[in-house]
Amino acid sequence: MAMPRVSVNLCCYNAESFLEETLQSIFAQTDPDWELVIVNDASTDGTDALIRSHIAAGRPIVYDPLSSNVGLGAARNRALARSSGELIAFIDHDDVWHPEKLACQVPLFDADPRVGLVYSDCVNVWEHGEWFRQFDRLRPCEGEAFPALLAQYPVSIQTVVIRRRALEDGLVGFDPRFRVLEDMEFVLRLSRRWRLAVVRDPLAWIKMRRDSATWTLRDRWPVEMRLILEALRADPEIERRHPEALARFVFEIARMEARIAWERGRRADALACLEPYRRRYREALRDVWLVRCLPHAAYQRVRRWMVRGAQALRLTEPVKCPTVH
Repeated sequence: MAMPRVSVNLCCYNAESFLEETLQSIFAQTDPDWELVIVNDASTDGTDALIRSHIAAGRPIVYDPLSSNVGLGAARNRALARSSGELIAFIDHDDVWHPEKLACQVPLFDADPRVGLVYSDCVNVWEHGEWFRQFDRLRPCEGEAFPALLAQYPVSIQTVVIRRRALEDGLVGFDPRFRVLEDMEFVLRLSRRWRLAVVRDPLAWIKMRRDSATWTLRDRWPVEMRLILEALRADPEIERRHPEALARFVFEIARMEARIAWERGRRADALACLEPYRRRYREALRDVWLVRCLPHAAYQRVRRWMVRGAQALRLTEPVKCPTVH
């Protein structure tokens, strides 16, 4: 049998409640040239039975059920090892793709052999109904994007497709030390060797739940950002070529530490994190003003009210595939 063009990597754990919607969004892709590689990270609910029902129905699924939980980074590496496609796409077990996602992204690899990763805008949806477009808050970057990614990181792994050759070109897989930022660390390494392309329409809907690792392991964010920083500083070439971007990354670590302290009522700690950057970054001035003037809970209420007002006024447009010449 011919190898599929795209291997879709799906790592799941106790996903019975929402996995079916995710699977159906993959099955509905208008580009049919794909296989689905599922790594079940030792789920204890009905996830296994659900997956096996689709295998029995003849879906093109490569299934790797693990007997013990290994964590997301290691599970992603298992999926990479089982993938045979020229391109590899990533989706998490509670997210949904637009039917034309692969059809929009795959042609961008054909248009430029230097492109190693294509990503897109996405809609982030909270359980209480609030949502926002990723690119409304974070500017997308493309081309030789490594320094831009350090200064501001707009990539959601659920929108990412990579060229398999990037893995064969010396790019190591996901670092299993990471529990929440394994995707950021991976994409930063890839972007040092390969160009990025972007689709500016939202091609994925990402469910943001308070029981997800992204939220429950929030303290890990600055810890893992510092692990990334340590690796970056170990390469003197990065410091020489991208000093401003690296300095901005250090500031973003401080902002994250300040945000966590503010959420927990430690205003003095939050202000201490931001103080060294007040004269350099206007975002630091804004954050200092907010921390001094508002408890975090009050800020969240105001922000939610503003977001819902903007959503009520917004006119949404249909997703369109990019024109490739």
